[in-house]
Amino acid sequence: MALISLTDALDAARAGSYGVGAFNVTDLAQAEAVLDAAAETDSPVIVQTIAGASTHGRDELFWEALVNLIAHYPDVPVVLHLDHGASYDDCVRAIGAGFTSVMIDGSMRDDHVTPASFDENVAVTKKVVDYAHAHGVSVEGELGTIGGRWRPPRRSAPGPPPTRPNDSSRPPASTPSPSRSAHPTARTSSPARPMGRSCTWTSSSGSPHVFRTRIW
Repeated sequence: MALISLTDALDAARAGSYGVGAFNVTDLAQAEAVLDAAAETDSPVIVQTIAGASTHGRDELFWEALVNLIAHYPDVPVVLHLDHGASYDDCVRAIGAGFTSVMIDGSMRDDHVTPASFDENVAVTKKVVDYAHAHGVSVEGELGTIGGRWRPPRRSAPGPPPTRPNDSSRPPASTPSPSRSAHPTARTSSPARPMGRSCTWTSSSGSPHVFRTRIW
């Protein structure tokens, strides 16, 4: 079993009424601990990492090591997920390295300073979806920002647009409708639909925030 797509993992979780833990790792020791826990509890798991987050000089070296490590856990359903991919190229690199799921965070432009418009976000997300689906990989899209990782250079500078939960309830006109034929590893018995997930986090001020992403 080993590597599966995020679509497969979430379909099974929805059908079984359970959650799937997602854990960011920056080295193999962390990844091994996550996989050991998943094996011990007989649970599926999402192992995720961010481009440039490891101590390796090149992402590909760490990513290859992750894939090899996961191969030692053949009885654990594992989603290898690129978290907050900052560009189309990052997502393509991850897919080439064996990731079964990628997130494209199109909330910022290529300079990582200028906020992107919603339409720009949709355009890069569609580009990633087209490429990923051709390779049997699922995609998570970031609709706006969840806060905390962007700081304006001056107090008067506008920040990136915040996530609007309702945006995830309607597929943008330029985004392809999800199709099970685009997911060679997906179960054809599941209904063909995009999946949204809503999460709540609390800021340091104690204020709850809700953000929503969309899975294709």
